[in-house]
Order: sequence, then C-alpha cells, then structure tokens
Amino acid sequence: MTKLAAVMRAAFAVFSGRPLQQGYVNSRASRVAVRRAVAELEPDLIYFNTLRSGQWRKVVRDTPARMAIDLDEFRSAYYQQASEVSTILKRLVMKMEARRMRAEEAKIVAEFEAVIISSPADLRPEHSNVHLVRSPHALKTAHRPVPLADRPTIVFVGRMSYAANVEAVTRFCRDVLPAVRQQVPEVQLEVVGDAPTKAIRSLADGHVRVHGRVDSVDEHYLSAWLSIVPVTTATGVQMKLIESLELGVPTVASPLVASLAGARAGVDVAVADTADEWIEEVVRLLESPMERQELGRSGKAWARQNYSVDSITRALGAALLEPRSAAQHTAAE
Repeated sequence: MTKLAAVMRAAFAVFSGRPLQQGYVNSRASRVAVRRAVAELEPDLIYFNTLRSGQWRKVVRDTPARMAIDLDEFRSAYYQQASEVSTILKRLVMKMEARRMRAEEAKIVAEFEAVIISSPADLRPEHSNVHLVRSPHALKTAHRPVPLADRPTIVFVGRMSYAANVEAVTRFCRDVLPAVRQQVPEVQLEVVGDAPTKAIRSLADGHVRVHGRVDSVDEHYLSAWLSIVPVTTATGVQMKLIESLELGVPTVASPLVASLAGARAGVDVAVADTADEWIEEVVRLLESPMERQELGRSGKAWARQNYSVDSITRALGAALLEPRSAAQHTAAE
C-alpha cells in the first residue's frame, strides 16, 4: 500500500460518501487479506482497531465470531472542533468528515458487539456495548532522583508540531505568562516536545526554554514545580495529563482536558479556563508548596488507580467477554 495510492483513495472517498479516514486504507488487497485470515483462522473474536478498519466488518459479516472494535474515542468530535478554527477550505473538509464519521460511528455502535473507548466522556448509557477501557500506560515503579528546579518552573510536554499543542503554548505565553511573571518574577516555562515549529522556537527567551525532542521526559516533569495542559481542542484522553499526574507533578489543565480524562477538578487536577483563571491558579500553586504537594499526591493516586494493569485488564476482559444481548444478535445478523 503506497502513500500515493492511499491519498488517491482518500480523494475518491470525497465522492463516494465514506469518511476520508476509511477511504485512505480501503484497498482491495486489504479486504482480501482480512477475508482470507478470518477464513483460515476461524477466530472466536475479531478485534478491529480504530474506525478506519471498522469498514472491514462487512467483509466478514457472515462469520459467527464476536466482533469488537477499539475506537479509542469518537473522533468525529475532533473534526467538528477543528472545523471551527480552520481556514475556509479546510473548514469545509473538516465539517464533511465530521458528519460522515458521526454517521459511521453510529453504525459501528449499532453493529458491533463491543465498542471500546478510552474516555469516560464518550460513554453512552443508552448503549451497553460501549465500554470504557483506559489506554495502557507504563506506570513508573521507580525513578532516578531528580531535584526540584531552583527557580519556579512550569513544564509543558507534547509533540510541538501538533496544532492544538502549538496553539495552547502560544496562548499561554501570550495571555498568561507575562502576568504570572509580575507576581513570580523568576518563573520559567520549559517546553518539551518533538519538532517544535518556528512559532514555538520564537518564544524562547530568558523565561521560556524550548527543548525539542529529549531522550526522556521524566526528568523535565520531576524537576518542575508545576505541569500545564492548556489544550482546548481535544478528544479522548490527553496522555500528557496522565504522565504528569502519574509522576506526582501538580498539574493545571483546561476544563476540557480534565473532563475527558474523568479527573476530579480541584482534587486530582487544578482547572482553569479563562486567562485570569490560569493566572490565579498558576500563581497560587507556585507560591504554595503545601498545596502543590497535596494536589500532586491526589493526582498520582487517581492515575495509579485508573491506569494500573489490573484495572485495565479487568475492563478489557469485561468488554470482550460480555455475552451478546438479543439486540446485538439482531444487529449482527
């Protein structure tokens, strides 16, 4: 499957009515391979990964195997969000893709015995076949001692070529950091993440350091007084939030990021929406070691409870082994 061929299939999908995401991978070779594998293996369970592969359920519709799909999230919401902040042409494409993906997601929920999502915000109480299985995360059992930075230090970790991360850091530096510096003059922001854009690199000064790709983010988290996740365009769970909480770093996040993860605002993670709220929360925590310690302790306990191997294994087992309901039998037939 060449990239050029995949792009051409996605372009053709514009006229076929299917989501571009599915058109991108919808090759004859893939359909034949799926059909052949199922015929040869005669599996009890067929596990589809993401909406892209969900279209191949039609290829094996006659199999008696149980069918499960790991959507991770209802991605149509991301395209809807992106359509509201894009250029005119991109907005049109994003709106079209959001609409088509919503329709496909509805079909998937109706036809699959098990639909797996990673965010509690995506649970659908009216559909018992939608299961919360949090994304596996390698919880650290031991850390090399890393001293806390000498000066008040804030860290943001994320892929810095990703538009949502670029927007979040740029906005924080423009609307929040100057006011924080007035009250905490020595504050420093560490931006850690692969492929920083020109806009991000241009933020570097005496109070902002841009690191780019690093071998390990742990030491940057552990030396920071505070971690931030001011992302406002997101779906699913931001793993940067889970990394930060699991390491015990007190964290301030946008309401969207906290709610998608299901973390308790003000208990496991501090939450800020407007620029004034961000300034208030950041300054409060930088000036209060005891509040930072309590927030970090609570966030770490929450992350370890929800992202342990045992809890994820139990949730996955329940999703994959739950008996079919009568309604799902009908949908599968």
